[in-house]
Amino acid sequence: MRAAPGFDDSAWEKARDPRWDERRIDPPASVFRGAFTLPEGAEDAAFTLMLRSVGDTQSIYLNGHVLGLNLPRDPVGYTYTLDHSLLQPGRNVVTIFATRFTDKSAQSFQWNGTGPAALQIVTPVPQWKRSVFNGLAQVIVQSTPQAGEIRLAATSPGLSLAEADIASQ
Repeated sequence: MRAAPGFDDSAWEKARDPRWDERRIDPPASVFRGAFTLPEGAEDAAFTLMLRSVGDTQSIYLNGHVLGLNLPRDPVGYTYTLDHSLLQPGRNVVTIFATRFTDKSAQSFQWNGTGPAALQIVTPVPQWKRSVFNGLAQVIVQSTPQAGEIRLAATSPGLSLAEADIASQ
């Protein structure tokens, strides 16, 4: 099956910009495939696949799983929040079966290098942790005009007591 992620498409003709290829005769239907690599450590990330219409109708697959069948052309395009069960470590393949645009002005994406698809990956920020400045601390002491001694003591579970005496003049 051409939608299977392991299908060998290396002999396929590369997509070309029809504006500069006047000799090209578009077939009544086409198959587009693209791939992305799942980054390591993305278990908690949210993945959103955004696709522009590439024909009058299109069927969209991710790793052989159906995302949409026989979808009509949509000038806005389609957005899919990807379930982690559809993704696999490493390479993931998006396959689109599309019928040709019957109206050439209906092409809803531009051949400007951006292509018909984009993948958004949103990773949550790590849990905030208190930093102890590499074991160093700063203490600001406000004193009265009278001379005297200031005793500073620091304790923490698992650490020994630290004390400092400061003479105020």
